[in-house]
Amino acid sequence: MQLALITITLVCGVLTPISASIGDNSRIYMDCLKKIESANCINNGQLFKPEAALQQDFWSSLLGWSCKEECRYHCMWITVKRFHSAERETPKFHGRWPFVRILGMQEPASVFASVLNFAANAYMFKKIRRMSVSKGPATPFVKFWCAFAMVCMNAWAWSAIFHTRDTYFTEFMDYACALSMVMGLFVAAIVR
Repeated sequence: MQLALITITLVCGVLTPISASIGDNSRIYMDCLKKIESANCINNGQLFKPEAALQQDFWSSLLGWSCKEECRYHCMWITVKRFHSAERETPKFHGRWPFVRILGMQEPASVFASVLNFAANAYMFKKIRRMSVSKGPATPFVKFWCAFAMVCMNAWAWSAIFHTRDTYFTEFMDYACALSMVMGLFVAAIVR
């Protein structure tokens, strides 16, 4: 017992909490952010100044990216270029790897994968519903499988939304709905 306590104490003493990723903790990024935000943003970083040099595309505007978030995105790529020119590895920013936005989507490949998963579940939902209509009461658990398919479609829809635009709410919904899908899989395994 004492050995376990000593081991835990040593491990906790060696591990230190990390407050930021290498990229957003770098002087390059922080200086860039300070300079670009002061030149382009008003209202605590929410709005662009009328004379702002940094311009937002239609899709980013439609998805509600704030001036501060646009500055972060712009400075992230400036920092990545500087890291690469110094022959350093690509850094993470705010705990994530940098991705190029496409049509305002933060992680377009993940959005695409989530949409495909949603489509596969929607296809199976449609197939199960057709089967229940044609075979009638001879198909047990049809309502369960339909409900399970709807839970999965909901989870994949929130996954696509979260990967399109990461906010506290979309992150919470993505994780909560993913948990509901995992719990549904657990119930399905028991039912099977």
